[in-house]
Amino acid sequence: MMSFSIDKQTLEDLELFSRSKNQPSVFRFFTDVRTHGGKLALLGMMQSPSNDADFLRKRVELIRFVHNRHLTLPFIPGEVDHLESYYLPLHTPPLHDNLIDAAVDWFWSLVKPNNNYYLAFRGVHFVRNLVQILHDFCHEIEPGFPGYFLNLKHDIEGLLHQKVFRQLAGYKRRLISFRQINHFDYLLRSKGKEEIRKLLDYVYQIDAIESVARTATNRHLAFPEFFAGDTTELEIDQLFHPFLEKPVLNDIRIGKEENMCFITGPNMAGKSTFLKAVGLCIYLAHIGFPVPAKSMKTSVFNGLSITINLRDELSLGYSHFYSEVQRVKEAATSIRDQQRMVVIFDELFRGTNVKDAFEGSVEIINALTAIPDSLFFISTHLIEVADKITNPVSVLFRYLDIKMEEDQPLYSYQIKEGISNERLGLLILKREKILELLKPK
Repeated sequence: MMSFSIDKQTLEDLELFSRSKNQPSVFRFFTDVRTHGGKLALLGMMQSPSNDADFLRKRVELIRFVHNRHLTLPFIPGEVDHLESYYLPLHTPPLHDNLIDAAVDWFWSLVKPNNNYYLAFRGVHFVRNLVQILHDFCHEIEPGFPGYFLNLKHDIEGLLHQKVFRQLAGYKRRLISFRQINHFDYLLRSKGKEEIRKLLDYVYQIDAIESVARTATNRHLAFPEFFAGDTTELEIDQLFHPFLEKPVLNDIRIGKEENMCFITGPNMAGKSTFLKAVGLCIYLAHIGFPVPAKSMKTSVFNGLSITINLRDELSLGYSHFYSEVQRVKEAATSIRDQQRMVVIFDELFRGTNVKDAFEGSVEIINALTAIPDSLFFISTHLIEVADKITNPVSVLFRYLDIKMEEDQPLYSYQIKEGISNERLGLLILKREKILELLKPK
């Protein structure tokens, strides 16, 4: 699988993986798994973006197939969790495989129950159940299924063909005798550890895929499509941010002629949320996941760089402005090395004076518009920058709309074509009566 460039700042701005239980995350949004192993498998999928178009299309079609067919592997999570501790004989060695020990173990389990026999008894039955479930699941896989399932069927059936699993399958759902408990436990935990591990890994993979498919159903997500060739295009209809309870839907379309979306609008109009939603769709598409939109079609890019909530690096002696300069430098390096990047900046150079911010923004934006094989999203309060763009044909001018009613701003969070002329900073200061608070008594 080919790589996709992503950095720590981008991951944090997208809120992909939270640092605490109380913090929302995209990972938690997709986590509808039934096992801990499935959660780890899902994490691995989400941490592995790719720029391999064939891989991404296959991943999308796999999840779409599970979504459309409502496929569910009917295992019992508690049984799978038990097997995680069963197949590793750390402090509980396998039972002895002979009739006398089997009779003694069974007798003492009745007189004085012990954890080792309980672990073995349940483990053997749960492996038997899992073997039967996977056998039935493979039987349902037909030639028209995605290649992933055909390969999975081949691998699982190869494991289930082994003697111990074939013998276990013969018991179906009936109780296994005390003699066979010792026999199977010895074989499974002394010789079959690797095979049980593989079977569990297959279950976790399926669990993770089912989780993403259920999320697509429950949250009304769309499956991305990909432009062929080396085009640089992006089309998203009814885009929204998944963390919002009642999100406003927006469209964005960048064709072959443009490479930048220049976004204006006053404070609190929704610029940052819109940029996060765009970046999130780009990232999810590059792990082959469904996206928060009605539809999406995108070129395949080599990386994503986002700068929205940039912190001062005080420990390094960096001011906010210097941190911004470093981020621009990092983005420029990525564009040079990776090419075909999506770069998102929310409020270029907010950490310096207006004059330097204006001049710096003009220079950077004009340089970016001359790079045809990458896409750029830039938001700013400095609407005068638009007049200095030397190649406006390559730029989409968009703004977040608001309306004023009795000196009160009403935010629609709707993106529209053009440039915003609204300036609300002083109005908000007056509305909050800050100047009155500062007057001497």
